[in-house]
Amino acid sequence: MGCNCGNKAGANRNTNAAQAAARATAKHRRAAVRYRLTLPNGVARDYVTAHEANAANRRAGGQGTITAVNQ
Repeated sequence: MGCNCGNKAGANRNTNAAQAAARATAKHRRAAVRYRLTLPNGVARDYVTAHEANAANRRAGGQGTITAVNQ
């Protein structure tokens, strides 16, 4: 008597391929957040972390504005 596990030939491969495709598209949908420091003289610089943007703002005198930007 055959097994009743429901695993037909090739069914696993198709499911795994569909799951891999879903993971790949989900990765591409994520927006990268950057932190933009805008100084009073109009210069704007982007930083990867808010900590870096805050440190740069302190070095520049603390007068800048930091905003989160999706890229």
